[in-house]
Amino acid sequence: MANTYEPICSEEPLNNWNPLQKLPKPEPGLALVFSGERQPLVAFTQGQGGLTRSEMFWGTYNLVYKVDLAEHPLEFTFEIPCKGDAYDFNAVVNFICSVREPIKIVERKVKDVNKFLQPLIGKALRDISRQYEIEEIADAENSMNSEVSRQVYHQGFNIRDLVIALALPEEVRTSIQKKREIKNRREDEGDELKHNLEMTRKKMDFYVKMFQGGHLQLLALQLAENPKDMNIIVQYLNEQKPENKARLIRDLQQLGDVEDIIIQEAIASIIYNVIGGTESSTRRLGGGKNDNQKNSDYDLDEEDTYNSGKSRERPKFDYDNDGQ
Repeated sequence: MANTYEPICSEEPLNNWNPLQKLPKPEPGLALVFSGERQPLVAFTQGQGGLTRSEMFWGTYNLVYKVDLAEHPLEFTFEIPCKGDAYDFNAVVNFICSVREPIKIVERKVKDVNKFLQPLIGKALRDISRQYEIEEIADAENSMNSEVSRQVYHQGFNIRDLVIALALPEEVRTSIQKKREIKNRREDEGDELKHNLEMTRKKMDFYVKMFQGGHLQLLALQLAENPKDMNIIVQYLNEQKPENKARLIRDLQQLGDVEDIIIQEAIASIIYNVIGGTESSTRRLGGGKNDNQKNSDYDLDEEDTYNSGKSRERPKFDYDNDGQ
């Protein structure tokens, strides 16, 4: 597609015109613009006639310009910055152009549409593009269409079928796409974390009610079916005051005397994770080598494992795996 044309087709002197000559008349698609000393420019298009013989003879018009009124499809390309000048848009401007005011075109001596309009359009695009982020291409294009149409119209041209298309270089699009993917992934991870935290809170409330209601056997059965909830129980017990924690462990240890092996194993697992697993503590819950050995209460005094002065690392809450 062309990017320019010459709106002024010719410039002809009238000094040698005589009354016997044929009067200049505008042809289809052309305007005649007459120029003379101390005379305003005057233009005629097809159907408007032209100067009379008297005006030609006695007047002081010495030049006639032929101005192209036909429509010409044009394409201009630009590199324009986005907001903050972080990236450049590739802008392609397509439109159909024609002269609207022949006198204005002659006054400004427009001989190359590209040289005349491209700087003007480029400035309008840059002024607007700096107001928009790269994600706002559609809004930027709409604003540019309105402004470019207005600017070109005021320069004496008609403009129609204007299309302004903005794009980013391939490497920039790739970089932006990667950043968006990272952002989306982080948002998804954040949503998943919020969901897991909410599920953990609900489970914590559920198990706390079991502890407070004394439903320890039901708690052990629930934990046996959902072993990944162990961290919730351990967290709850480790957050208790020492005396309350000791009482809850004694209650659990006594519950370990039941014959149900599933409950025994669940209780043993809780105590193992809270106070640390030892051979002696496991035997006390019925898991020792001597099956005839009588289970004894877990005595949580100052010499007990959890309160013996030995520091034990607090179990970490597994947010990622909980409730899966």
